[in-house]
Amino acid sequence: MLSCYLLISPIRNAPTLCPNPPNLSSKPIGGSPETSISVDSWRYIAESEISDPDLAYPRVLNPNNRSNPRGVCLLINQRDFDQAKTGQERRDGTDIDADVVERTFIKCGYAVNRATNLTLRKMEYLLDDVRNQNHSKYDSFVCVILSHGCEGMVFASDGTINVDRLISYFRSDRCPTLAGKPKMFFIQVSANLLFLLCYASSEGMLITKMPIEADVFVANSTFPGYYAWRNSHTGSWFIQELCKVIKADQDLGKSHDVAALLTVVARKVAILYESNTGQADSHASKQMVSVTSTLTRKAYLF
Repeated sequence: MLSCYLLISPIRNAPTLCPNPPNLSSKPIGGSPETSISVDSWRYIAESEISDPDLAYPRVLNPNNRSNPRGVCLLINQRDFDQAKTGQERRDGTDIDADVVERTFIKCGYAVNRATNLTLRKMEYLLDDVRNQNHSKYDSFVCVILSHGCEGMVFASDGTINVDRLISYFRSDRCPTLAGKPKMFFIQVSANLLFLLCYASSEGMLITKMPIEADVFVANSTFPGYYAWRNSHTGSWFIQELCKVIKADQDLGKSHDVAALLTVVARKVAILYESNTGQADSHASKQMVSVTSTLTRKAYLF
């Protein structure tokens, strides 16, 4: 699943209204590939900008220079599981998704940290390790999770972790060098419970309370409780369209913010895809991407 969240930051990390901020928050920051970005540049908002609908998070210039990446893209790909402990089957086709995600975010200027088949302990260790890194010179953070899941949980190879807990590692109070910066989570998880039919009403949809994590964008491949489709030969509907939409934007020389891109992804997944299982309970099923955002500015992936 894919999801977005906004957290109300501790007061020490809250944006400060300033008539003349040191760096205008709506403009890219950087210069030479070695330029570091001050953490404070994300905490100042000019009074004239507070109502600006086009206000964007600061961005690193020259993001394609490997010595000056936009930020870290943490890619966790769970293909195999301890069936005795989790009851989950192998996720055939997920490596296809992982490969295209890695290529896409490298092209966007991110340093991709890819991990496969993590136990719960190793997953939490990795999250803690990335949280403790110095993200001061980066302008954002991306996390892509490819796994099984159920009711707000994501599977490691031998257990589950709560999605809210996973996201909480990168709250501004736990990862100060990402304070005020967009933290974007793209989660491909199949709840494996209900199939979304093209004529289904909203009565069966599950509504969950979202955490209020500041500047966090979480996109789920489907609504909580519904199936997210994946093809063993071509990958998942959501991840494949996500990467296609990002690439198309790049190829056209455009740069739309992440919310606009996800609107296109959601539309394409909803209209272009339909299951073909031949089984009464799942044939001709659809999928609807779910996005929750509490971003306070526009966030760009490239």
